[in-house]
Amino acid sequence: APFYYELNCPVPGCTDETAANYNPDATEDDGSCIASCTDLAWTMGGGSYIGETSFTVTDADGNVVLENEDGGEGSVCLADGCYDVNMADTWGDGWNGNVLTIGDSNFELVSGSAGSSPLDINGGGCGIVNGCTDSWADNYNADANVEDGSCEYSCEYLLSYDSYLNSYDNSFSNYYCDYYMYFIGGYTIEELEGYGYNCDCVTVPVYGCTDDTAANYNADATVDDGTCTYDCAEGVSVTLDGGSFQNEVSWNITDCDGNELASGFAPFTGCLEVGSDYIVNMYDSWGDGWNGNILTVDGVTYTIESGSSGSATAGACFLEVLGCTDATACNYDGNANTDDGSCLYPELGYDCDFQFIGCPEGTDAYTLNAYDSMNDGWGNTAMNIYFDGELQLFEMAIAIFGTDINSFPPGIDHTYSLGLQFSQDCVPDPFNGMAYEQCSSHSPTICVDQSVECFTFDVFTYEDVWYAQDPSEVSWSWADSDGNILASGEGTNMFVEAGECGNTVISGCTDETASNYNPAASEDDGSCISLCAACAETGG
Repeated sequence: APFYYELNCPVPGCTDETAANYNPDATEDDGSCIASCTDLAWTMGGGSYIGETSFTVTDADGNVVLENEDGGEGSVCLADGCYDVNMADTWGDGWNGNVLTIGDSNFELVSGSAGSSPLDINGGGCGIVNGCTDSWADNYNADANVEDGSCEYSCEYLLSYDSYLNSYDNSFSNYYCDYYMYFIGGYTIEELEGYGYNCDCVTVPVYGCTDDTAANYNADATVDDGTCTYDCAEGVSVTLDGGSFQNEVSWNITDCDGNELASGFAPFTGCLEVGSDYIVNMYDSWGDGWNGNILTVDGVTYTIESGSSGSATAGACFLEVLGCTDATACNYDGNANTDDGSCLYPELGYDCDFQFIGCPEGTDAYTLNAYDSMNDGWGNTAMNIYFDGELQLFEMAIAIFGTDINSFPPGIDHTYSLGLQFSQDCVPDPFNGMAYEQCSSHSPTICVDQSVECFTFDVFTYEDVWYAQDPSEVSWSWADSDGNILASGEGTNMFVEAGECGNTVISGCTDETASNYNPAASEDDGSCISLCAACAETGG
């Protein structure tokens, strides 16, 4: 890198001790000495983006007598006369509310990247003309050379994007208040003013048909919402308009058998023969809904709030909509008219938000206490729990995470493992090197039918998975509602029973060499699959 070294470099300035502007640090007289001067304090600031600002003050001969970048304060001693205050802004949007004050004189760069104003120090006026110096203002004074804060702006300008680009100040420009009111929606003027937006020129939108040739023209409407309808000599009125990204929008109308009667894109206005029984199909090529566009057919409105398609029926047409039709299910679909068997229900004693609400009548509350000594979860150690020989699986967890144990996060094809699938505290913290926040213990309550006599716990370890942990960290216990420990264990590869299990018959594969060996089974049901046969099925 370059190396610079200065030795005995001259310091220019006034070296005359009798002069008013004597500089004791100066080593070389630069001819700037004056017999008398006026001490003036100066400040620069009060706005935003101060780092963009700079100024110089020059005398009649062009000598710089004061200069600054990035704001600040100080003092300067100036001889009588006229000076130029030269203002600059690197971004080109004015000084964003920053004001330079020298003595009793104030200077502002209201817009643009540069400007100049005279400074009079007992100089007899110096040609100063006070007024509005912003050419975007209604009362702009082309002769003014000192901004006096008198600028007035029309709503037309304040609502324009130029008013924002020239200031980058939402407390001045009305552009973004208007944008959020009319294009984003969902806000009130009071809310936006609370966020710091200037809304003086913004009116509350009135939605309706703004086409004065339409049958439902609304003279008070300020925003067309695509609902215009027209008197048709034949057929029905069909319109599509009112939103953005119309190049993504298309539609068709079919009869009940799917035969197309009409189709089109946005915008659209026309009279169409579609009969009284039909299906309306809507499409969005981007897949983000219709962005405010509304299709109106015979006075009925249709749209896609989100997604890439949607359909609706009119008259006697029936359109099958698959989904869960049980209102008590966690995934109830109010739009579905045909149940597809997808309904999901919370586990006994829990609601759909996984909050425990109490065990119902006829069941007893048990607690599974799971522990991990290193606070990183069970990893690839898992547990299957059997009630009277029946494997317990939590269907809601399976619906959310699937059964692929090598996915991220791992799926669920077992009863339990201390991990984020069951404990929402058991998650990596991205602000702490992905260390687990709290993955050392979890104690879920499990509601068990009072008829169950035998509890069986099979703890095992998955091999060849990416999230392996040390199974020696694992421990657990099974307690009744009084806190009595009925079963417990440490580590992996264990089979523990609790309760009265002697008379319980559990059917399954009892061959320990089989790929589907069930350690809980007490009666072989002929389902065993040899390891070789299992490999053959998977192409191994």
